Amino acid sequence: MQKPTNFNEYVYQQLEQLMGDGMPELVARYESMMRTHLKQIVLAMAREDMTLLAQQAHSLKAPNFQIGAERVGELAAQLEQLAKQQELAAIKHNEVIETLHTEAHAALQHILSKQA
Repeated sequence: MQKPTNFNEYVYQQLEQLMGDGMPELVARYESMMRTHLKQIVLAMAREDMTLLAQQAHSLKAPNFQIGAERVGELAAQLEQLAKQQELAAIKHNEVIETLHTEAHAALQHILSKQA
């Protein structure tokens, strides 16, 4: 299992403390949200729909920062900006979506392993 880059364990632990018994439900919602938005990002990119791409990337930012997946949040912010600027070539050239998927998968696996 690949360890996520820039995962803030302190933020995760604080959230876990705050949520208590509700943490497994939060993680389940996070997992569902991540899978949905990542699929929509792939679809938006295939259609070259920069508006949908920006919306989906925006939707990934806050939840990832809040759960401690800072690199995923940073990549989502970068993707959102590039999509808003209609920078399709830059998105493809910099492999932003591929990196986002790799980091998101690593973060998700890391979080799920904490629930086991």
